[in-house]
Amino acid sequence: TDFMEELLRTSYMSEYALSLSGGNTSYSQLLSLSFNNQEGIIIDSKFNRANLRYNSKLKITDRWSLTANMQLNYIRNQRVVNSARTGTTGVVFNAFRIDPNKGLFNEDEDFLDIDEDGSFIANPISNALYDDTVLENKDVILGFNNTYNISNNFIWTTRFGFTHRLSNNSSFANTRTARGRQDNGRLYDSNAAHTAIALESFLNYDKVFGNHNLSVLIGLGYEDFITKRNAHRYIDFTFDTFGADAIQLANEINLYNS
Repeated sequence: TDFMEELLRTSYMSEYALSLSGGNTSYSQLLSLSFNNQEGIIIDSKFNRANLRYNSKLKITDRWSLTANMQLNYIRNQRVVNSARTGTTGVVFNAFRIDPNKGLFNEDEDFLDIDEDGSFIANPISNALYDDTVLENKDVILGFNNTYNISNNFIWTTRFGFTHRLSNNSSFANTRTARGRQDNGRLYDSNAAHTAIALESFLNYDKVFGNHNLSVLIGLGYEDFITKRNAHRYIDFTFDTFGADAIQLANEINLYNS
């Protein structure tokens, strides 16, 4: 069996984008949506990304203007356990190392994972399909800006920014893989929530005196960062057909909360 040929594939990428804009001298807005879908060259690996963005600008008077920006991002990266820095682990290394005389399937037409003497075989195809590692990020980004020209020399500006990210990293190995066989199915699931808030308001004075320029800035600012993390490990699945969705059928080990 040519395990490298079974492991690799021709990958495809698709990308879609839509943009709408409009407005007049007092108000303008832009709405854009994009989606990216990319397959990896190793089977069962893929990358998805979606983005929604909205920008608007409102001119209330000749001196007063407001701008608002919103962005929603979603990323899903499904990875295959590939070779580490040492190059001695992962599906690519196993594809080179495994005996090419081994068949891809056993007599039950399932992936060959057990040798004739009962020893476990690190079948790279089985590991690529049944040892899933998925990273997901969800972002919300908001920004507001208020600018008021008090006079030709004084400009008052207020800005607000908000960013919130939810991250999930899950790695599920069912009993057909080397990692999953040790614990009768294993799931590692970690979550993180990051929030950042920024608020600033300042007054700027700018004046030209002949060949000299005087600029004075005075204001206040506030920033806050909040991060929460937790991780859990689940083992001993009653059955792992449904993968990570069957965590209620497993034993939970709480690793940490912060």
